[in-house]
Amino acid sequence: MVPEVEEDPVRFSPAGGVVEPCLSRRWCRGLVHLQTIEGSTVEISCNYSYPHLQRGLSVVDRLWFISEEDNVPVDLRTLSQFAGRVEYFCHSNKCSLIIRKLRESDSNVYKFRFITNMETGKYTGEPGVSLRVTGLKVKEYNTKKYICESQCNLAGPISYIWYKNEEKVERSPTKYYSGNVRYSDFISCAVKGHEDFPSPLKCVNDWYCATYTKRSICTFKGSSVDISCHYDERTSSSFWYRFEVPQHHRDLTADPQYGRRVEVFSPIGSSTLRIKDLKKNDSANYRFKITSYNWKNLPGTTLTVTDPDLNVQVFLSPFGLKLICHSSCLQDRFPLIWYENDRIIPEEKSASYRGHVWPMNSYSCGYQTHRSQPVYAPTVPLVTMSPPGGAVQNSSVNLTCHSDANPEAKYAWFRANQMLVSEESQLFIKSLQASDCGEYYCTAENQFGSKTSGYVSVELLYAPKSCSVSVSPSAVVAENTTVTLSCSSDANPAANYSWYKENQTLTHQQEGVYRFTSIRSEDGGIYHCRSENQYGEINSTALFLDIQYAPRHPSVSVSSPGEVEEDTTVTLRCSSDANPAANYSWYKEGENSPKSSEQNFTITHVRAEDSGHYSCRVWNTRGHLTSSLHLVVASDVTKLIVVGIVSVAMVFSLFLTLLWIRMKKMCVKKPTKCRKPLQTRVQIKSRPTAATLELDQDQDQDQALHYASIHLHLDQNDVLYSNIRPVHGYRQTDEDEDSTEYTCVMDQS
Repeated sequence: MVPEVEEDPVRFSPAGGVVEPCLSRRWCRGLVHLQTIEGSTVEISCNYSYPHLQRGLSVVDRLWFISEEDNVPVDLRTLSQFAGRVEYFCHSNKCSLIIRKLRESDSNVYKFRFITNMETGKYTGEPGVSLRVTGLKVKEYNTKKYICESQCNLAGPISYIWYKNEEKVERSPTKYYSGNVRYSDFISCAVKGHEDFPSPLKCVNDWYCATYTKRSICTFKGSSVDISCHYDERTSSSFWYRFEVPQHHRDLTADPQYGRRVEVFSPIGSSTLRIKDLKKNDSANYRFKITSYNWKNLPGTTLTVTDPDLNVQVFLSPFGLKLICHSSCLQDRFPLIWYENDRIIPEEKSASYRGHVWPMNSYSCGYQTHRSQPVYAPTVPLVTMSPPGGAVQNSSVNLTCHSDANPEAKYAWFRANQMLVSEESQLFIKSLQASDCGEYYCTAENQFGSKTSGYVSVELLYAPKSCSVSVSPSAVVAENTTVTLSCSSDANPAANYSWYKENQTLTHQQEGVYRFTSIRSEDGGIYHCRSENQYGEINSTALFLDIQYAPRHPSVSVSSPGEVEEDTTVTLRCSSDANPAANYSWYKEGENSPKSSEQNFTITHVRAEDSGHYSCRVWNTRGHLTSSLHLVVASDVTKLIVVGIVSVAMVFSLFLTLLWIRMKKMCVKKPTKCRKPLQTRVQIKSRPTAATLELDQDQDQDQALHYASIHLHLDQNDVLYSNIRPVHGYRQTDEDEDSTEYTCVMDQS
């Protein structure tokens, strides 16, 4: 559906004429005519309208144009001849075109078009605005009388400036000059406010003038330039020089500053100066001088040498991307080279790229020795946050989005819910609150396309708020099993943990886990952990770890060691380390029923029949062990045996003592020699017990008594023997004045 619009949706405003002096304007058959001079600035405005109230209709693009390709208007901003000189200022339903530093070649008919979001909603203002740009020219209208003319009918009070031999003439503000001139003088004029665009020089006598091909040339450092002029062919001797103040007319071919970088070509009637490998300090005014005449120092060609500043300007039109190779110092004499992804496109040689521009590729332009930076779509943006990770409450956080792009990208920040929060490369949160926390991302966009960054999380940082501990599988565990203690807390950034048993530090680590691979009973006790980060710390509650294990080997004992007399009280004791606490049972050998279920088993009136082997069984839920002892209850017969044994032992000890004393005396009385005593065996026997005493004496009397041994067996079921055996003796001599011999008795028991 084509929206209904006014009969003439675009109207050019007669009030939107020239910003700088005009010049003139009038309506002519519906075409707006504007006239101005070279070097000035012009503003062309238009108003447009469309049915704003129609649902969904909006303007998506506006452009000015002077030509069309395949019936498609070409945006002025994409034309190389307007590069850097054209601007649009559009607001509401008015759009203005501004062209600066007008040239005569800018004379044309300018039209405006706006495009809506409807397929058929494209409207062009007809017939447009006719612009005519003219230059100034000095013309002789009488002998030595001159006028400053322009094809533009300049309206209003216009002030003129006249120059004679490059010096300003103050007394001639009108367009007429009638001052004194000589045959060697040259004059020019300009409009006040546009002194940079004077008229060409007018020589009073053409024989003394040279016409320069270009009044000014701009080129890049490192390149070459040709400066040319034409003059009367009758002249001959000439040279090029660099104009300086004070005047210095040195032939450039002999100037050591230029050396071999200068060449001069001088066919008849013209001359060309070539300077190679240009340097920035070569910027100057270069002039040509003929030596055979009284040649006046006429203004020459001004050369400006700059660093290369080639760049590709990108414009987004409804018909795709448009590229223009631009520089502040255009070199029209050299063909341009276009590159696509560093590959030369041979068919593209003009300042305006005519091929299809693919947004995923890069493009650059230049000459053989100079090349612009490529233009391309943004890379995936890199997001940084300061401080990293987030900040504490009420502090500031700065998010920065950066993407490599040419032309420079425009940025936008969004929350994870796609809510736009900023259209700058930086997102600054001055006073962080919990409501500001969450995930953010940014986009980078230029004429080639748009890229989106990954998410960055803005967090509120704080000290640990709580700290809890847990144990797996449970706080009551069996010995030799694997046990894990875990500590957790609410903290940002994540806390570091320390484990303690009572007041002893166990470990410091990032993870709040303390693991026993094979826990032991001594590992039981009270544990707690500490959670801390750079903003604070907190301790957990205490955890008691109970380690259960089977009973250790029981220890058994009798309250009365040795034999127990009848009719007395005896207690059998049993103890064992166990967790949980052990249970006890006492058994007597040969009986199936327990004698007691207590840890200690007490017999109040012990009898001989209570003698025997007793076992203590210790058990809990983790295991069991048994330990035994032998209880002996002494009867009357046993007592008699014991008394007999003791008596025999006492008699025997007395006998040995007397025997030892006697033998010692015998050795003392016989100093010359001790003979071997006779072997003597003494046996003492008794029933039901027996004691045997054996005394052996070696027959060799040179041997003394060696040892005596007593063997006493107290088993009531066997015969009790005691043996005393002097097995050998030996003689020991000492050499002294009396040569006395002694017998030594050694007792080994």
